[in-house]
Formats: sequence, structure tokens, C-alpha cells
Amino acid sequence: MAPSLPGTRPEGQAGPEEIARIRTGLLGSVIRLQEDYDRRAFEQYTPSVPIQQGYGIHVGDIDDALSYLLYHEGYHSGCIASLMRFV
Repeated sequence: MAPSLPGTRPEGQAGPEEIARIRTGLLGSVIRLQEDYDRRAFEQYTPSVPIQQGYGIHVGDIDDALSYLLYHEGYHSGCIASLMRFV
């Protein structure tokens, strides 16, 4: 598995405008996720085979997916914190 896909890592420091744009996008995503979850938009969720194969974690419904998302983002946060301490 490659460390990152092309175009998925920063090419330099983010300026205040870019940080504000990212923050707005992330907050909007959380709001849309809650709205979609409340209206049961994920009833036909398709289990994630790549996550099962790559990490050995079964993600069979939206609740599993949200739990995995928290784990996955926490992993990234831990890596970032370690790198910041290292640098």
C-alpha cells in the first residue's frame, strides 16, 4: 500500500484563506452527514470490502462505517501529533 496517493498530500504551507475554506468544508460535511443519517439515507449501505481486506475490520453498515471513520481519523491525528513532536 502506497503511503499516499498522488494529489492527496500538501505541497506546502496552507495560508489563512485555505485553512478557512477547509474548515468550512469540513463543518458543512458534518452537518450534511447528520442530516443524511437522520433521514436514513444510508439504509442501502454497501459493506466495504477494501477495509475488511486491508485492515481486517468488518464495516457492514453505516454505524460500523462511522466507528471506523473515528478510528481512521484518530490514527491520522496521532501520526500528525507524532510528526509535530519530532519536528
